[in-house]
Amino acid sequence: MILERIKTIIEVEMGFTCPKELQAANFVNDLGMDSLDLVELTLLVEREFTIYIDDNSATEMSVVGDLIEYVGAKNKHLK
Repeated sequence: MILERIKTIIEVEMGFTCPKELQAANFVNDLGMDSLDLVELTLLVEREFTIYIDDNSATEMSVVGDLIEYVGAKNKHLK
């Protein structure tokens, strides 16, 4: 559920192409995001899941799986 919603954000709202192994995809190296894209992704995910991602947590995330895990921890009912 979380993976699909994040994939939709990345592909539909941001225009990036997701690889098959999305959870292991690095935001910069695999998806081609720059720092502004990462800020936009953070804001879109915050809005989609009604959560707050603090700056420190956001900078520690390097792959999509990190983001999925973070969202899951904030919204335990969404696993």
